[in-house]
Amino acid sequence: MNFGLEQKAGLYVYDAKTHQRIKQFESLAQTQINSIIKSSHDHIWFGTQQGLWIYNNGSIQELPFFSGNQYGGVRFLYEYQGQMWIGTEKGLLTQNGDSFTKVNHTILEKTFISYMGELSDGRLMVGTFQHGLFIYNGRTWQQLSVEQGLPMDNVTYAAELGSNLLWAGLQGVMNIDMGSIENGPLRHSLIVDNTGNGSQNEQNRCCNGAGSNKGISFSRESYFPTVNGLLHVYHRLLKQPAPAPRPLFERLEANGKEIFPPYQLEANERDWRLVFTVPHYGKTSGLEFRYQLVGYDATWRNATSTRDALYTNLPGGDYTFRVQVRHKGYPAWSRSTEVSLSKKRLWHETWWFNMLFTLACGGFIVLIWRLRSRSLLTRQQELEEQVAKRTTELNEVNQQLLVANEQLLIASLRDSLTGLYNRHYLSQNLEKILENVENKKRLTVVLIDIDDFKKINDEFGHAVGDEVLVAFATLLSRHCRAQDHILRWGGEEFVIIAEQDDGIGHMATRLIQTLRLTHWPHGRTLSASIGICTNPSINFGIKVFEGTLNMADKAMYMVKEQGKDGWIWIEILVPLSIESMNEVQEAPLQSLVSDPRIKIHHSTKDIVSLEERRDIGG
Repeated sequence: MNFGLEQKAGLYVYDAKTHQRIKQFESLAQTQINSIIKSSHDHIWFGTQQGLWIYNNGSIQELPFFSGNQYGGVRFLYEYQGQMWIGTEKGLLTQNGDSFTKVNHTILEKTFISYMGELSDGRLMVGTFQHGLFIYNGRTWQQLSVEQGLPMDNVTYAAELGSNLLWAGLQGVMNIDMGSIENGPLRHSLIVDNTGNGSQNEQNRCCNGAGSNKGISFSRESYFPTVNGLLHVYHRLLKQPAPAPRPLFERLEANGKEIFPPYQLEANERDWRLVFTVPHYGKTSGLEFRYQLVGYDATWRNATSTRDALYTNLPGGDYTFRVQVRHKGYPAWSRSTEVSLSKKRLWHETWWFNMLFTLACGGFIVLIWRLRSRSLLTRQQELEEQVAKRTTELNEVNQQLLVANEQLLIASLRDSLTGLYNRHYLSQNLEKILENVENKKRLTVVLIDIDDFKKINDEFGHAVGDEVLVAFATLLSRHCRAQDHILRWGGEEFVIIAEQDDGIGHMATRLIQTLRLTHWPHGRTLSASIGICTNPSINFGIKVFEGTLNMADKAMYMVKEQGKDGWIWIEILVPLSIESMNEVQEAPLQSLVSDPRIKIHHSTKDIVSLEERRDIGG
């Protein structure tokens, strides 16, 4: 037989027959033992203020997990479904092999655990020192505390007794209906009241003690330790109390003077005190009252412990005062006790005064409304005029913005010097241009570079060079068709994208001849090198355009190498794939002369006849 003693007396082994002390464990000397339990594995567990110990085969050892007192004292031990649960002053832990884990609950993982037990259906009960009782169904926790309407939050003992749950704590003993735990709201009654909420309390401090066994229940009665001795509770007290008796109306006081029936008060008796009670031969702290003065109160009012109702500055009229009572923790109220009262009206409380006052207020409101309406109408007209004026101004500004935006858009697409389209125009309109070309099945790109333009800038200055560019752009525009797209490509380079190639060679020849005959701002002749490429294709995309432009560039540079002042036209006769187009771009121009897919034209004669000349392709 093992005895664990409080007050730091340690742990002893006694003979069960002779009650003689056999052994004392020196390792637990001067240690307070809070809980002793024998597990299903025949191990004896000891919860102490200095940690957790286990006894097996005659020896006792401390579990290192609880050393250092990091969880405070171990207050309660309980084996639930083959697993040891450890209740400490700093939370609830469960056994996990040789280790222990805190429960996953925001309150239970850190609060003082004061009790553990089990309900008849296998659910676990965990009592705390200040957060009420928790019930665990294997998945979720249900909390019972003052937040659910209970009078106390500490638990030292709990037991299921049929349809009742007996709960003991430092603030007394109460009974909770088991059915209300499942379906709510909680129905409870105080059997021993130490809560301090009633006018008279039983000062027995139930249920105290540092050990884990703070109560025991039998079939008809339960016992609890208190500072004043043993508390004996009969289970018949757990039955639902009889309906509360009907309350009594004692007296009415007006302006500090008692009024006798019939209760007909003068106009100046405006401050009332209505006193009520109940013929109950028991603990009155377990009752609660509510009252209502019909004709003045819209809803019921809860009474205080003084059991009276106070009203001040009551207007005249007829009233009915009613009061009800019930047992705390139970929903049913008693029958109402009703008393009729009346008070004379002051002159300003009479019907004719109210009617005159209402008419006067109505007339005043109508007058204010008419004045206000007139003011609002005038203000509305002024606002409408301002809005119309402002709208006109905004429309004018918006129109100016539209024109400015249109001009900015046009300017962004045009070269600021020559007025021709620029590269930005091409990036915005290339897809549309290629769609038009696709309808005609051929794409023609002309690349023009003014010969020796740098010399003009160096000799005559950039201002003269700009005049030459403007004059060249004007001449170029006259030699192109309306549907052609003319761009200043950059510097002295210009690009023409033609949607058809009819007469392209004649156009280039005329342009070369006109350049020679035109009078230019610098007073000298001007020539240009022109590269042309015509490309048939099934699907005209950006890749096809870039390839055609590169071929025109190749032709233009060949003209430069031939001595400038001329043109070369590369005519692709059949649609080429992207791969074939890349091969053609990379091939030397002389190798393309013999390519059956390509025909090359020159500004003076067909390039085939010039193949023997050293300045072409050499």
